[in-house]
Amino acid sequence: MPDVESSETSPLLSPTSTLSPDIISPDHPDRSIEHDTIPETATIGRNLSWTSAYILVISRVIGSGIFATPGAIVKSVGSIGLALSLWVAGAVLSACGLAVSLEYGCMLPRSGGDKVYLEFTYRHPKFLASTLIAVQAVLLGFTASNCIIFSKYLSFAFSIEPTEFQSKALALGLLTIITIIHGRFMKAGIAIQNALGWVKIFLVLFMALSGVYVILFHERGETVTSFASSDAGLWKELWKDSDWSWNNLSTSLFKVFYSYAGLNNMNNVLNEVKNPVRTLKTVCPAALITACLLYLLANVSYFLVVPIEEIKESGELVAALFFERAFGPHLGRTILPLMIATSAVGNVMVVTFALARVNQEVARQGFLPFSRTISSSKPWNSPFWGLVVHYIPSFLVIAIPPQGGAYNFILDVEGYPGQAFALAITAGIIILRYRRPDLRRPFKAWLPAVWLRGIVCVALLAAPFFPPAGWKGDVDFFYATYAIVGIGIILFGVLYWYIWTVLLPKWGGYTLEEEVEVLDDGTSITKLVHSRKTLAIVGCGQIGTAILEVLLASLSQPCPNPHHQTLPILSMKFKPTRFIACVNTQESVLRLRNQFGHLARSSFPHVQISQGGVAQAVQQADVILLACKTTDQAAEILGDPGLAERLAGKLLLSTCANLSPHQIERLIYHDASGVEAEKCFIVQASPNAAAYVRQSATVISTTIAGADTTLSPDFENLTTWIFSSIGTVTYVPDSLMSEASITSGLAPALLTVALEGIIKEAMTRGLSEPDALHLAAQAMKGSAELVLSKKDENKGLFAIDQVRDEAIETSNGSGALGLAALRQAAAKDTFAEAMRQGMEKKDPNGYLYSNW
Repeated sequence: MPDVESSETSPLLSPTSTLSPDIISPDHPDRSIEHDTIPETATIGRNLSWTSAYILVISRVIGSGIFATPGAIVKSVGSIGLALSLWVAGAVLSACGLAVSLEYGCMLPRSGGDKVYLEFTYRHPKFLASTLIAVQAVLLGFTASNCIIFSKYLSFAFSIEPTEFQSKALALGLLTIITIIHGRFMKAGIAIQNALGWVKIFLVLFMALSGVYVILFHERGETVTSFASSDAGLWKELWKDSDWSWNNLSTSLFKVFYSYAGLNNMNNVLNEVKNPVRTLKTVCPAALITACLLYLLANVSYFLVVPIEEIKESGELVAALFFERAFGPHLGRTILPLMIATSAVGNVMVVTFALARVNQEVARQGFLPFSRTISSSKPWNSPFWGLVVHYIPSFLVIAIPPQGGAYNFILDVEGYPGQAFALAITAGIIILRYRRPDLRRPFKAWLPAVWLRGIVCVALLAAPFFPPAGWKGDVDFFYATYAIVGIGIILFGVLYWYIWTVLLPKWGGYTLEEEVEVLDDGTSITKLVHSRKTLAIVGCGQIGTAILEVLLASLSQPCPNPHHQTLPILSMKFKPTRFIACVNTQESVLRLRNQFGHLARSSFPHVQISQGGVAQAVQQADVILLACKTTDQAAEILGDPGLAERLAGKLLLSTCANLSPHQIERLIYHDASGVEAEKCFIVQASPNAAAYVRQSATVISTTIAGADTTLSPDFENLTTWIFSSIGTVTYVPDSLMSEASITSGLAPALLTVALEGIIKEAMTRGLSEPDALHLAAQAMKGSAELVLSKKDENKGLFAIDQVRDEAIETSNGSGALGLAALRQAAAKDTFAEAMRQGMEKKDPNGYLYSNW
């Protein structure tokens, strides 16, 4: 087996892995959606132990949120008690969300996280879930918030009051430098970010223990508190100035959720985790409990040391104020804030690199413009172009919003669409419980927790419709701007999906199909290629022209379905949008050009008219319709020695009633004795003359020849779709094909005799020929429709008697007299004899002659 390089062959942050995680060893299970329930081991094995997995989760959860968000939360809700309650509520709701992720992760134990879960649950419309994930990854996958934290804490450490331009310049400078480091010196960047990750964890632990230190060793006068010394009592002071407006509570919860984000980080790398299901069920809850305790202790430390009014005014600098008051102006105001700024640098480095890899993965799946370039690891064997894609929205988010509310705005914008995806994930659990109860679920989320998570998601999404007092939220501009931007991003994703998967393929006459391509640097990507299905009509005479005409019309306008026949819903993937009409004579070429010549210059649909050129047409086509009028013409075409190879694996539809599918097979493969070659699928269909007006009663044999004895569902649907465009379709066994074909083909001719007699007698009574023709033909058509409608009620031949009786009742006695005359003339027996005589005329092989 050849070596297969992929992200499965290197650790999560390996600088040498540039391939999609979907490219795996052939020895591993299929990567198709339905096989996501099968555990998949990375080709390098499962190297992440319980401890490694725990560090992977907790180091992702603990970021800048605990250093920056407490001040913004207190400012929004007004009181310490309500702020602490939100941190507890956030932990509980995060636990509900974690339960959903655990059920999904244990049920679908593969790397990929939310991408795998959404694609598994919401498979239709095709590409929609993948596109929305891609749009979210690109437009919301920025690291602006931590760049702003770095700027503010660095300025605070050096006692600088920066202008808005200077503050943004610092943040953008950090973003630019980190992008360059990861793009040009990736190994060094990984080493730096790993070291800074431990600094971040140490800081939060140190901060939490500092609160205990203040309580135990500082005298009361040394700690300035706004609530501990209140005459009103501790409990009342905790809830003083609480703001219970739902909009402010929701935006504060977004910030709390931001601080707990990353609990599902292990779901992204399950292929590399030892005992993934068991580890997942224990690591993530342990990380949640750890983060919750550390966050609560850190918040208590803030409130014990820093007065609440200063906390409200501190914005993102609450941790700096805490250190300054707890450890003095030098250590507290300079050293520790510098450490927080350094921690923010580490967070920016980790998230930037990870999101660049996400952008590469999205590009490898073909969901972004310039996918080949973005997917490549050139020019420095790094995700450079993925970094560029990440850099652009991050730059804009830092540079455009006003400085005062920028941080809060960024968190809210990230949080709002995130709740929409969380709702989709949560609803997916409930959907799969009912749709797929057969799936194995090693962990099953408590249903009330799932519903609670879903309800909270809905409530948070509805929050912008409940404006805060004075219509002022936690930003200096319109309070609901974050929701407008978030909804706009989701709608943009839906619009982007609709344009490139529905509208453009419809206009261009193609379908999107996935193909694997390996780039020059070894990167394996999925290409979304434009595929056009081609139908070649060989012998495009009367029946071929009729079918071509109605198929062209059906591409822009649905075919009428007067008989309420259940028609297949054929995907654009299988609909032919390119047609080749092959004829023998110049006269036929001119006839077709007059009718379809304008489509020779059209891309959708496209019609190519060819005199001769059957071999080339068959080579180019996906489906071939053999519509020759005579057996000799068909035999000459089918006897071409090179035809068998050109037909390999394709669908051959024949309307040559004189040739059975097995006779056609012998004509095509007569020279293939002893040679096992891939054959085509041969289907016989027998339309009648009413095909010109889309009223054909087409008979199709259930027995096929060639590659198999039965059609695949896709080929069967395509066959039904083609012939349903000219009327109705009836499938019969091959043993009855002759009788069914002659019934369909001869009946129109026999019925015209009756029609002619009715018209002539009406004309002798004074009716004009046009009026008599119209009335009689419409009456015959209506009678047929009535019979068919009764047939749908399973009334059989009784339907004819019922229609006849209804006609007699409405004819004022004339109907009974007319029927009596027909019985006296034995008209029914005469028609039966005519059918018998017609069915006796067969060719020497025992096959019925065609009516065409």
